[in-house]
Amino acid sequence: MNEKVIKSLETAVRLEESGIYFFSNAARKFYRISELKNSMETFAKSKVFNRNFFNDLLNQEKKLGLKVNDSGFESVDLSKFGVILEDISVVGENSMPVDVLNSAFNYILESARFFSSMKKALGYSVQFDKIINENKVIFELIKKHIHNYTVEVYFYGYE
Repeated sequence: MNEKVIKSLETAVRLEESGIYFFSNAARKFYRISELKNSMETFAKSKVFNRNFFNDLLNQEKKLGLKVNDSGFESVDLSKFGVILEDISVVGENSMPVDVLNSAFNYILESARFFSSMKKALGYSVQFDKIINENKVIFELIKKHIHNYTVEVYFYGYE
């Protein structure tokens, strides 16, 4: 059993669970903005699949051990995730769309970097590529929403 692998997989599971919670709350928060609500619901659903994948890998590591490229774990940095998990843990009643989107932006960016490092260490290219590509799509949608709501707030204000 490799403790670095276990710690990384546990972090991945926590990241995805936090993503489910965050995006579900954001969808409820923005129920009146249908495009944003639908995007957030879709993001939350994608995180469920990812969490299950990482849970399966974690169970495999604990039972049998995974074949690991130890040099791939040199680039895995878990230190920044405490701040990111704290940042996405709150979607309050008074949260502005752009603030929630900025938190989502940081979460997705760091998650994608983390999963890329894990792919190098663990393999599972097909599954990791799917997760990484999905994060890239989410990232682009979030950037679009940030732009839209920044412009909207600037011109119209937010009710």
